[in-house]
Amino acid sequence: VCCVCFCFKKRLTSRRKKRTWAVLKAGSLSFYESRTDTEAVEAIMFQPSTVVADQLSTTGTMNGALIVDSAWMCELRFESTILQKTWVSAIKGAVLQCPYVESPRFSYEPSENDERVAAKGGDSHSCHAQWFVNGKSYFAHLYEALCKAKWQILISGWFLSADTYLKRPIKDNEHTRLDRVIEQACRRGVKVYIMVFHEPIVMAHNTTYTMERFNSLRHKGNLKFIRHGDPAVLPFWSHHDKHVTIDQEVSFLGGI
Repeated sequence: VCCVCFCFKKRLTSRRKKRTWAVLKAGSLSFYESRTDTEAVEAIMFQPSTVVADQLSTTGTMNGALIVDSAWMCELRFESTILQKTWVSAIKGAVLQCPYVESPRFSYEPSENDERVAAKGGDSHSCHAQWFVNGKSYFAHLYEALCKAKWQILISGWFLSADTYLKRPIKDNEHTRLDRVIEQACRRGVKVYIMVFHEPIVMAHNTTYTMERFNSLRHKGNLKFIRHGDPAVLPFWSHHDKHVTIDQEVSFLGGI
């Protein structure tokens, strides 16, 4: 088996080929160094974009197979044609029957089962992860969540602007500017903690301005703003975390 990610780091390394034990499940194919191991060395999670190919023109051998997704490729080699056909047939069957191939495993849309659970008074979502593909959707959801904060907001970032409008067009959404949203949260009694990277002089983040903007809010003592990092030290590292956590229940990860 040889699993190769298409990310930059993996492309710089040679492809890893090793003899492994494989375990095929309803939604995944996992590989182990021995049949007594409990920790997989590689795992393939079947997705809507998963493709299984076993043609000679694709694999270059009668005993091979390729499992390809949008971000990685797994190359399989078998000891015989019979094993190849058996495994390929089983893998294709598992992919076709995998519930996450028709509905992505990271989808936030409720399924029929979710609706049945909700009807009985349970949680209406089987998955609590939601993907955002651009700033419009991300910031709109973030604004709604910030407005619903009850007791705490945690914000950390490599760069943060108090002048960011979370909804557009600006002329219709002046109230969604980040500093105004944070000020309203503080006035409701919500504790707000903000940490940003204290940049070296060669970087134009201007966190002094950001700090002054937030500290000048009418926050009633409910806001704590800190910059971390010594700007006098050569910047071999930085805070690159980007997240907003609200009431320790909902988190937004990643920056725009």
